[in-house]
Amino acid sequence: MKKRIKQFITTILSVLLVISFVLPHQTLAANFEKPILNYVALGDSLAAGYLNDKSRGRGYPEFIKERIESGSSYLVDLQNFGIGGYRTTHVLDDLINPQSPKYQQVREAIKQADIITYDAGANDVLGVIGDVTKFNPNDSELMKQIQAAMITVGDNIDVTLKEIRKINPDAQVYIMGYYNALHFLPNIQDAVLYLIGELNKVIDTVAFYNGATFVPTFEIFNGKYQEYLPNPDIHPTEAGYQAIAGQFANFIIPNLPIVWIFGEGTPSDEKGHPRDKYLDIKNWVVYEKVDLVWQKSYDLKEYEGEQLVGQGSPKVDYGKVGDFYFDQNTNILYVKVDELFWLEIGKSDPIDDNGGGQNGEQPGDSGTGSGGDQTGPQNNEKDGSQNTGSNQGENLNSGNSGTTGEKLEQMNNKANTTNTVKTAGNNQRLKLPNTATNNGLFLLIGMFTITIAGVSYLMYFRRIKREGFE
Repeated sequence: MKKRIKQFITTILSVLLVISFVLPHQTLAANFEKPILNYVALGDSLAAGYLNDKSRGRGYPEFIKERIESGSSYLVDLQNFGIGGYRTTHVLDDLINPQSPKYQQVREAIKQADIITYDAGANDVLGVIGDVTKFNPNDSELMKQIQAAMITVGDNIDVTLKEIRKINPDAQVYIMGYYNALHFLPNIQDAVLYLIGELNKVIDTVAFYNGATFVPTFEIFNGKYQEYLPNPDIHPTEAGYQAIAGQFANFIIPNLPIVWIFGEGTPSDEKGHPRDKYLDIKNWVVYEKVDLVWQKSYDLKEYEGEQLVGQGSPKVDYGKVGDFYFDQNTNILYVKVDELFWLEIGKSDPIDDNGGGQNGEQPGDSGTGSGGDQTGPQNNEKDGSQNTGSNQGENLNSGNSGTTGEKLEQMNNKANTTNTVKTAGNNQRLKLPNTATNNGLFLLIGMFTITIAGVSYLMYFRRIKREGFE
C-alpha cells in the first residue's frame, strides 16, 4: 500500500513540475506578439503560381510572405487574387465593376492593405502575338497592334493605381517588371528583347507617376534560364518565383514601418530583427538592432522635453524627441521616443487647461483631418509661437525645467504603462498581454492545482483507511 501512496504522490509532483516549467515559458512567449502586415496580391498566372512544367505551385506572393516574415518582425496576412490568363483589363474589372464576382472582396482587401503587389500586362501583349513560335517581327501590322496593346496596358494600370489610391491612399504598391520569358526563341531575340524593354518602360513610367514602386526582374533571370526557365514555357520554376520574391523583398522590407518592442531591461539578441527598435521602459533607454545585435542608441532621460496638450493623438511629425503630449479627449499621455514615433504611456489625470494650454486644433488642419480624425495639436498663440504648456498642471510637471527623465519618473507613478508593440508612423496599437496579469493568473492556477492535489490525496487516504489498508 505504501508503494501505491508513493506512486500517487509522485504523479502529483510530476504534474506540478510540468506546470512549473510550462507556465514561465507561456509568460515569455506572450511578451512579444508580432504586428500583422496585410498584403494583397493582384495579377496573372505569375501571382497564381503556374510552374514551368505546367503544374500548379506557389506563386511569388507566397514567397514574398515568407521573405518578409523571416526578414522582419511582421506576420503577413496574404490575400492572393492572382488568376491565370488575367490581363490588365481583368484586374481593373475586379476593382471597378460592381458586377464582377470579386468586386467587393478585392476592394475590401485593398482598403485594409499595407502593401500591394501587381503583375499584369504580358498576357495583353501575348494575346496579340498568338503562337509565339510563329511570331514574325517583320510583320508591320502586327507590330502596330502590339504597340497599341502596350498603350492599353499603360492606360489600364494607370486607372487601376488611381483607383487603389482612392480606396487606400496609404498602401505601398509594388509593380513587377517582366523578365525574358521567350529566351527559348533564339532566332527572334532582338525583337523579343526590344518588346520586353518597351513593356517595362510603360509599366515603370505609369508606376512612377502614381507613386508606386517598379520592381525589375529582367536582370535576375538573365543568365539563369536553365534554372528558372528550363522548359519552353513562360512560367518560371519554384526557384524562379523565389528569385522574384527576393527582388520584391529587397524593395519592400527596407520601407516597412519600424517595429518598436517594449520591455524591461536590456533586450536579448534573440529577439527582433534588423531595423527594429526596443525601448527599455524601466530605464527609458532606446536600442536599435543592427545586423543581429542590439545597440544602445540614446537615453530618453537625458532629453529636455517640452509639455504639449491637444485633442486627438499627436501627429508623427509633431514635437521632438523627449517631448510629452497629453490628449485631452482621452486623457492619454504620450512621450516622443523617436523622430517618427509617439509612445502611448497610458492614462493620466485630466490636465487643467486654464494655464495656457493649447486649443487642441490640429497643426495645418482646419478641422478636416484624414478620415475626420484629429491627429495633433495646434497652438493658439497670436504670434504663431508654440505654446509649451508650462502651466498645464502637476500631471506633467509645472514649468519647463527638469529633464525628460524627471518627468518620466513622475509619470511612472501616475500613468498606467502597458507593454505594447507598435510600428513607427502608425497610431494603431498592437497590445501585448499584460505579463503581470498573466503571472498572477498562472500563480492562481498553480495554487488551485495544489489545492486539488491535496484534497484528492486526503480523500484517497481516507478511502484506503476505511478499507483497512493501513
